[in-house]
Amino acid sequence: MSFYLAYGFYFKKAAPVNAALALSVTAQGLWIADFFLEAFSIGLGRTSLLVSGSALYLTVLLSLLMHSLIIPMSIWGSFKLGFTDRALEWMISILLILLPATYLFTGHIANRNCVFYPCDLTYTQALLSGQYMTLSYFVQTQFFWIIVDVISFYILYALFYKKRIK
Repeated sequence: MSFYLAYGFYFKKAAPVNAALALSVTAQGLWIADFFLEAFSIGLGRTSLLVSGSALYLTVLLSLLMHSLIIPMSIWGSFKLGFTDRALEWMISILLILLPATYLFTGHIANRNCVFYPCDLTYTQALLSGQYMTLSYFVQTQFFWIIVDVISFYILYALFYKKRIK
């Protein structure tokens, strides 16, 4: 998402900034909430490695900054540049490129973008369950994120009613 924000800000294009906002609210909103819940030992597990002390402090800091700053920056950018329905095209193309690329070029253990199994599970838990790490699971996940993010887009589209651009 950082790349799309930078692109949108540099070229003064609302669509990539709006797409980053709609995508970030759903995926990173859950990550941020879980980070704070993990601090009280009631998290879902998405950020447990960061909070448990097994991660390097620099990794924790960079991950927290990246996940926490994208949403406010994209809100600010959407107010500054306006909100366009072209963001929906950007969102779907990002999902159709990013998630399959992650599936094809990263490993099961790293589970980047949670494409192999839910981020709340460990690799061992996912492996033992036998229902994850399949192409079928990936396709279901892809459809899930497209539907959730399209809903997110339309909610934001309504919220930014006065800032819409044609």
